[in-house]
Amino acid sequence: MAVMAAAFAIASCSREQLVETDVNATAGESVITASIDNDLTKTTLSGDDTAGYEVFWSEGDKLFVSDANIECWAAVYTLDRSSAGSSNGLFGWHEGDTFVKVDENCQRPAFQEDVLYMALYPYDIIDLDNDYRITWKTEQTYSVTDRYIPMFSLGDCENNGNAHFVFSNLGGLLRLTVKGTATVRSIKISAANDEAMSGEIRYVIPNEDDKYFAYMATEIDGIPLDTRNYITLDCGTGGVDLSPEGTDFHISIPLGEYTDVSIALTDMNGNVCEKRLKDDNQLVIRRSEITVASFTASDFHPQIAQ
Repeated sequence: MAVMAAAFAIASCSREQLVETDVNATAGESVITASIDNDLTKTTLSGDDTAGYEVFWSEGDKLFVSDANIECWAAVYTLDRSSAGSSNGLFGWHEGDTFVKVDENCQRPAFQEDVLYMALYPYDIIDLDNDYRITWKTEQTYSVTDRYIPMFSLGDCENNGNAHFVFSNLGGLLRLTVKGTATVRSIKISAANDEAMSGEIRYVIPNEDDKYFAYMATEIDGIPLDTRNYITLDCGTGGVDLSPEGTDFHISIPLGEYTDVSIALTDMNGNVCEKRLKDDNQLVIRRSEITVASFTASDFHPQIAQ
């Protein structure tokens, strides 16, 4: 195991590099700006681990936005097409878009001074119909560029009544390089039974010592959460071909230290190759860093995966 301290992003936009908000912008009736901090990656990226990754918002991106304690309203904001390909995006809410009234006096999204607001990416990381629970996906999907990277931001009101958010990661990436000749249908990363790796999470409001972050929790006030000790990467109906030189797979994992970690690959026939990580089977995931691991998949057992 090795942890690479390669920041996920080179390109960044500070609070001094805001998108100019135009009241006639196509983004919608309520407009916010959202920039990606310089320590993370997102849906569209290019680069390498040594130099870092350039990061951009992608067309169709959506944010969950609300007051920090979800006491007044919550809404889904959509990226304006003009912002696609930029790390500093313009998002808008239109009449008819998703809007939840928590306070009956709130009829539409409205930002006020001296109120703290939060935003989450992707928007469906939070369940509007289930006590606003935040969930880390147990089932993720393989992609060369568009990866599942949850982000979190706290923002305040700009002078024009809109808000600006600077996003940071909620976790890190595991890059698994596998050498072999099989076609992989899925990959499962598992930790010790009592260690939550996916499912319901809680976030912590940042303090002076640490910026925006979140961590998995198995209990809150003694109430068990809906969590899993594993994450599965779905490689699609056609699978992903391994190569003797190595094929890369990226899996998004909450920050933390995981023990008794095993990796199971399933081929297109349902056969399984499973191995445990070296270095005491421990996997360390740090926020906005890429953790790398590799092995050779030379032994697919003949039994069918359960």
